[in-house]
Amino acid sequence: YLSHDGSVVLNLNPFFVLADDPTPTGADAQVSRAASLVLSTLKFYSRLKREELDIDVWRGGKPLCMHQYGDLFASVRVPSESGADKIQHFPDSNHIVVMACGCCYYFDVLWGSGDVCISEMQLVENLKHIVADADAVVARASAVEALSSCMGVLTTEARPKWAAARADLQRSDQNASLLQIVDSALFVLCLDHDQPSDVSAIARSMLHGSYSLRDGVQAGSMVNRWYDKLQIIVCANSAAGINFEHTKVDGHTVLRFVSDVFADTIMRFAAKITTGVDSKFKEDRPQVLARHESLRSLHSSQPDIWPRRLEWDLRVVPRLRQRIHHAEVRLSDLVSQHDTRALEFEGFGKLEIVRLDVSPDAFVQLALATSLHELYGEVVSVYEPVQTKAFLHGRTEAARNMTPETAKFVKTWSSEMGDEAKEAALLEAVQSIVSTVKDAARGHGVDRHLFALLRTWERGAKPGAPKPALFADRAWARLNHTVLSTSNCGNPALRLFGFGPVVADGFGVGYLIKDRRLSFCASSKHRQTSRFLRTLEGTLVRMRDVLRAGQARRAKRKREEPEAAYGYFHEPHEFTGHDLESADPALHASGGALRGGSAATNPRVAAVKETSNGLGPRRDSDVPPMRPGLRIGRPDDHDAATGGGRRN
Repeated sequence: YLSHDGSVVLNLNPFFVLADDPTPTGADAQVSRAASLVLSTLKFYSRLKREELDIDVWRGGKPLCMHQYGDLFASVRVPSESGADKIQHFPDSNHIVVMACGCCYYFDVLWGSGDVCISEMQLVENLKHIVADADAVVARASAVEALSSCMGVLTTEARPKWAAARADLQRSDQNASLLQIVDSALFVLCLDHDQPSDVSAIARSMLHGSYSLRDGVQAGSMVNRWYDKLQIIVCANSAAGINFEHTKVDGHTVLRFVSDVFADTIMRFAAKITTGVDSKFKEDRPQVLARHESLRSLHSSQPDIWPRRLEWDLRVVPRLRQRIHHAEVRLSDLVSQHDTRALEFEGFGKLEIVRLDVSPDAFVQLALATSLHELYGEVVSVYEPVQTKAFLHGRTEAARNMTPETAKFVKTWSSEMGDEAKEAALLEAVQSIVSTVKDAARGHGVDRHLFALLRTWERGAKPGAPKPALFADRAWARLNHTVLSTSNCGNPALRLFGFGPVVADGFGVGYLIKDRRLSFCASSKHRQTSRFLRTLEGTLVRMRDVLRAGQARRAKRKREEPEAAYGYFHEPHEFTGHDLESADPALHASGGALRGGSAATNPRVAAVKETSNGLGPRRDSDVPPMRPGLRIGRPDDHDAATGGGRRN
């Protein structure tokens, strides 16, 4: 990640769209939700700093490494003009940065101890002041002048260009100190002025921001970002999400943070309507500062909860204005070249897939690979990250789900073969994916191991040395040309999850598997993203139908099996000794006196021959009468309960 020298927008930074706010918001929907998310985030950070977070656990209660949480807050990715970027940490940070219309503001939110020093009401008041001030700044400035204050757009540049611009900024002591304020902030809150109208527009806002020109200059929310840091984004209609710098943290870690924040929001709302009813809903109220107590000089050690705007000085290096303009144009190009779409599939979800006796994740993986094959007839490299936090400092391993069985399935699915053949291939492919994912989770994957070998060779290789044969092979290049990059990040706190494609001819697909629905966000560059999702929708339904039909066939065969297995329910006929031998091997093995099958030598034959309809003997008290009707349930259970079935 740190060696990547292109833009981090679309290429590296993923996003989450949060579930809709469960609390009433009223006219101040944006600032109300933003204040709520900020307060919940500060409480999470305080618990993290005091090491009071519950340990993450995996299935079976296996504890997971918590190391990544230390890199989530109060850190920044610092660009380099040559070589890899660096991650810088600020453990004593106590403030946040708020962006509105591209302008940057900051205020303190924590005591020196790490406890929250500001109330939700004070947060709302601060955010209202910030929005009003930013609107006024933009209103009295031309489009070009307004863009000049959008310093965050420089973080969207290729890393060497951003490093050069950063160096220009730091030539001024004032700018250097302001840059330090942004770098050291706990996180950045982005208050957008747009109101995305549908789920795809919301996804685009969280991934890269909106595109909107004012007098020929970019004025969309894409310039209201700082991509080197964790960002909480709230739109004017209260749609909210997270965009995060991916170098040191993975989706599983950010997902835990988001789910805790969402749960805290609900609990605080519950506290307001259950006061005095149940102690578990009572909120721990922080010791907060009154505003008059916060009036201080910048050198005071007491927190300052008043918001302040950062005033960048562009006179020192005039070319900074040109750098900002060029960064905006290149960002606008990058966004225009990509298409991001969402599909909220409500036909069925996890519960239905589990009833089909297949892994939900493997089912979705096959649907994605099959949809791409149906459109393009290609078998491509597929990537799915699997968290390996069961190991110390574990990150992820790659599950390469285009197994031989998966390749066979996607070809079978597009063929003229019947449903039974397609179902058989599907089930084989599911098992191969389940096995691949389990291997990856246990650290038995191949990607990270081979990547480490390659990096080890690169560090010791002489300039111009040929690569080892493995890494020069065409198969290695094809494996790492991931056309279908996927990730599953399900949680009730999320509505969507996504990221950009990792290759120019690829798709980036994030998905959530919920009990009764499936959510997808797909992004591509100059490909038919909407058509891919429509194909996926049809594939999901057809795969479900094929599995259902297969279950119905097996159930029908199972219902018919007792007739062939027990013999008592065949069409009425005279039983012979051969019939008894077939129905009961124990009788066949019990001696030659039974093999003749005559009534004289075998009382049970005599008893059965008295039956006129094959339903059981009417006399001979040694053999209990059999009840009419077809047996249901497991034969063993039935036999144990009734004493019927095979008896010696």
